[in-house]
Amino acid sequence: MSTPSDVRTAWASVFADASITAITSKVYAYDLPITTGTELGQVRHGQEINYFSYLVSYTEQLKAVKQLEQRFRVTVQYFREHNLTGSNYNAAVDALYTVHSTARSVIGSKWSNSIDFYQPPGDPRQPSIVSIDARPVWKIETSFDGVKILDL
Repeated sequence: MSTPSDVRTAWASVFADASITAITSKVYAYDLPITTGTELGQVRHGQEINYFSYLVSYTEQLKAVKQLEQRFRVTVQYFREHNLTGSNYNAAVDALYTVHSTARSVIGSKWSNSIDFYQPPGDPRQPSIVSIDARPVWKIETSFDGVKILDL
């Protein structure tokens, strides 16, 4: 049996990898609402808003042959401050690719043995503009779904 904590721990190793910390050292395993200017320090890497958050959710379902299916969804969000040259748009797209390739190499297809298999992200996601402290910020997200099957 796996727990959301097992999955979160596996994914923490993805975000601790040098390929991710080269993008930003600001990573949160929860949703980070920004409501005051004071909190901007939490999401700045260098001089701009630049951070990841990843959220783990969980469901269980009984299957026909005395099996329990555990499903874990890891939703990865990346935020990067808009710039006039457009380079941060491409950086946002590239950041999610880096997360996916880093996950494959660091935790593999079984997420450090916390799941039996996973579904890679399906449709490509396009960044959208959100506002953080009245600043335009690119937001891009994708989800990874992992499954663990247990015999009862």
